[in-house]
Amino acid sequence: MQNSDFSQSVNAPASLVVSYSISMLLAVNMRGTQLDGMAENLAMGRLTEPFLKGHGVESTRPSSSRADSQLAFARRILTEERRPYALLVRPDEFSRSALPLTKSAAVAAIVARRSCRRSLRPASPSRIAASTAHQGNDSHFFMTCSMGLAPSIGTGLARETRRTTLVVDSDGSLLMNPSGLVAVGAAPALSLVHLVLDDGRYDSTGGQLTPGRTANLIAWARASGIRHTHTFTEEDELSTHLPHIVQECRAPDFVRCIVSPDSSAPPPRVSEDLAEITRRFRRAVTAHATAVEMVGGVGQ
Repeated sequence: MQNSDFSQSVNAPASLVVSYSISMLLAVNMRGTQLDGMAENLAMGRLTEPFLKGHGVESTRPSSSRADSQLAFARRILTEERRPYALLVRPDEFSRSALPLTKSAAVAAIVARRSCRRSLRPASPSRIAASTAHQGNDSHFFMTCSMGLAPSIGTGLARETRRTTLVVDSDGSLLMNPSGLVAVGAAPALSLVHLVLDDGRYDSTGGQLTPGRTANLIAWARASGIRHTHTFTEEDELSTHLPHIVQECRAPDFVRCIVSPDSSAPPPRVSEDLAEITRRFRRAVTAHATAVEMVGGVGQ
């Protein structure tokens, strides 16, 4: 898990893993360190190791040159001493890794469609979108971090404006907070399209695999009450069908877009003043009576 995930589940190691001496291996990707120095991640970058130490959980920062010996030591702690142990992994310790459609191509196709011009863009797709459509565009809300919250924000926006809202998420972000699907499914008259770019990677922290390919995201959506679902794997499919889905949306729609990981690192994070992005987007939403589109996720 990422340490931003870990921060949402600290009660488990504190009250269960440590107290019951459960020999659990925690592999924690260290956001807020090394390549990821964003202010919103720095707190967890500082606090993860002290939190583990305060609960008596030993940890190490694995490196490619010492991986064998470090893993052997972790195995001994787990199997012989029956204690939990944590591997605190730097974002740059993993290399990146095909489907015909890449995440960048999918975001570019979404940005290019006239029906998808006003967007709320969280996390990694926001970084890609920001490099595709310039950051000064009032119609785009480039959201950073807040993983897992894109559909929740989209639900509020769709309810308040009573306009069709497109949320473009990522698999890693959705896996962090799948309860957002339940909130969407509980509103059968909500004009919201939730599109998930599924590349099976946590892009912003080094391209680690997510468990999303073993989870049936379409089944999750349907079980949450979202009746209309779609799966796309080709850019032409996405470009052709997405505008129609948005224009005809009268109830929640869930779209899984299976994409190939980009071969290069994600673009730089959004550099504009975030509060100013909020003010511009609020003005744009207030001024226009057309559909509202949101794009979100963590490359996740």
